[in-house]
Amino acid sequence: MMAFKRSTVAKIMTTTVASSLLLTASALAADTEILIGGPAGEVWQGTLEQNDFTYFTCTCNGPIQDLALNDSREFLYVGDEWGQVIRFRMSDGQPDQFMFATDPVAAMVTYDNDVFAAGANGTIRRLDGTSGIIEASFVAPIEIDAMHRIDNTLYVSGPNAEVWQADLSGDMSFSYFACGCSGPVTSMTANDTHLLVGDTFGMISEYNLTNGVLENIMLVPGVGQIDALKVDGDDVVGASGGDLFRFDTQTHNLELQLDPSIEVNALLLLQPADSPFELSLSVTNLIGGQRAMFEAKLGTPGEKVAILWSKTRGSFELNNGEWCVSFGIDLPANDLSGHAVGVGVFDARGVFETSRVVPQFLSHHELLFQAAEQNSCPDTRMSDVVSGIVQ
Repeated sequence: MMAFKRSTVAKIMTTTVASSLLLTASALAADTEILIGGPAGEVWQGTLEQNDFTYFTCTCNGPIQDLALNDSREFLYVGDEWGQVIRFRMSDGQPDQFMFATDPVAAMVTYDNDVFAAGANGTIRRLDGTSGIIEASFVAPIEIDAMHRIDNTLYVSGPNAEVWQADLSGDMSFSYFACGCSGPVTSMTANDTHLLVGDTFGMISEYNLTNGVLENIMLVPGVGQIDALKVDGDDVVGASGGDLFRFDTQTHNLELQLDPSIEVNALLLLQPADSPFELSLSVTNLIGGQRAMFEAKLGTPGEKVAILWSKTRGSFELNNGEWCVSFGIDLPANDLSGHAVGVGVFDARGVFETSRVVPQFLSHHELLFQAAEQNSCPDTRMSDVVSGIVQ
């Protein structure tokens, strides 16, 4: 079943493994790779510093209110004014599932393969991230315009500027966290020590995550209502009035402000600087009885690479001095060769391409794929998990 010659694969894979997803972007370095969305219902992808954006996908229904990625970065969830939450595959930008939160979506977070979509009225729907079924509904004590998740804790805020918190792994009972009350809250993010809250007056309030104490209020010069806010090191990247900006939270300098040619009110940083996923993997033509195409990119020229497949998520680690990998798919230690799609070497461009005929009997089954590079120890050089349903 999609297997290679055992002699060839086993030889390489006994010292093997790695994983990852297509983000069509390398790790954040000088340029900040982001996704942006707005009233037109389109999502664009590009680099902030270069102001270079290309079309990624489109809800084509209602104005986009918020964007969220699941933990594996396999899926992009887009919430709009009509109460829709649409799941798109990050591998190709295609819609994968349509969900209805019933209320216009004001803010979203993902947690444990689910999506929490909040309406401005304070109602939060927990949607199954795969089926889209509403699993539960909760009502916050305030109206909501912004949400942020840190591990199991959900923070919400809105027009009255109060911040409340709830345990996502518990019964979702809300407790008061803080209030700077400088202005109606419209966006929220966090760094390692502080919750950062943006408001309608272009100010960012810093709350100590340990005790909720308001420790600083920063005015972003030349910026009005802050519609979206994300942390990038000591900086924050935000959207205001349809434009994008970068603000240094240490020096309080506005480092960058630009018009990306589309109106923006939602954004995501694609790949945090500490992300272990450094390869990209794309899978096309996943059709039963036909030849699927696989392309791993951003590899080290001349190094070996392996692409593996599975039908279920799981965990498999290998660290033997040649392969240092941590897969997010289920793999049998005694039969890695049976789960190999392709094994080869990155070319001078850092690209490895291969193909494999997909058995007809796998039609309508979901398959998961990851890629890994050899000789990266002690670092891990992998892609994220890429999933697709065989047509």
